[in-house]
Amino acid sequence: MVDRISVGEERFVLIIEGKEGTTGEALKQCLLLLQDARDQNGGGAVYGFITTGVFWQMLRYDGKFQMTNTMEVLFYSMEEEKGRWMKENSVVVDCMYAALSNGGIR
Repeated sequence: MVDRISVGEERFVLIIEGKEGTTGEALKQCLLLLQDARDQNGGGAVYGFITTGVFWQMLRYDGKFQMTNTMEVLFYSMEEEKGRWMKENSVVVDCMYAALSNGGIR
């Protein structure tokens, strides 16, 4: 699955869902699509995410690829452990905000 999120018609985030619990093929697809998106839009930085739904990873391409470590954002007891989720996993929300505000991976 590939989704694009538009904010003010200026920024897009590419999200690719890995099939069957693996992100290997999703990673390849995301890298190719990010390169194409940058080329088609005259340069700049473009951002994408790959996910299994449980695991997330952010990518940035500005002529050179950068990736975050894999983040596990869903776990069995997350409803009862809101504090743990906020501490360990809200980084995905922070990454999306950074991508949409053009802060990106530092």
